[in-house]
Amino acid sequence: MPSIHNLTLTVTGGSWSDVTLEVTYTAFFSQLELFLASNGLRFSERVQIIGDDPGDAGDKVLHTLQSQTIEAKAWGVPRTRTLTVNGRTLDEDPATTSYTGSWGSTWPTYRPDPDELFARVELTYAGLGPELLRSDSAVVTLG
Repeated sequence: MPSIHNLTLTVTGGSWSDVTLEVTYTAFFSQLELFLASNGLRFSERVQIIGDDPGDAGDKVLHTLQSQTIEAKAWGVPRTRTLTVNGRTLDEDPATTSYTGSWGSTWPTYRPDPDELFARVELTYAGLGPELLRSDSAVVTLG
């Protein structure tokens, strides 16, 4: 299986506005995989943004980027995937504290629990069965 090196998730933007998620890593391929790729083998990549919720029911897949095919190359294939989403979609523990104004309007004021996210990258041989390589980035805390 290919290997994944230096997987990182970078989050920019405010927690209640548009947020840009950038996932970067390098995929490395063995000599056998390079040989097979030169004869038609392709690799499929799936990137997910996961809400890390230790102690609760479990982690929650928040976003899945569209799968892409990767062409194997000697010396590795640097990958960068970006996705811009509304920050509210990253709230993996959605309890909020709200404020009720003098006119009866209620709106959330802040997230009492910071959101923890990580990126998961899965690489598979395209069209060759269920085997996959999975790698998770470090958790990033928002808020």
